[in-house]
Amino acid sequence: AFTYASACGPAVVAYLATALRDSFEGLGLPKKLSLRVARALLCGTASLADRLSFEEIVDLVKTKGGYTERLLEAFERQGVARGLRRAYRKVKT
Repeated sequence: AFTYASACGPAVVAYLATALRDSFEGLGLPKKLSLRVARALLCGTASLADRLSFEEIVDLVKTKGGYTERLLEAFERQGVARGLRRAYRKVKT
């Protein structure tokens, strides 16, 4: 399981970063700025993850009723995390 998860990892992270970049463009950011923001988010989050759990990072960033909390709730309603788990299981079998 470790080899399977880690071997796919870089492509999965790059896929998600591409989705972020494309989402930023959809919000009206220029293409180059969208790419810079997505890259900065990856680097900044990786740096935080050296010291904090992923859950702690979420709690650090989100505020009650704020944009981040609403966005994460939308991800939950859309089943983003569930979809990732389902895809990993489906491809592995």
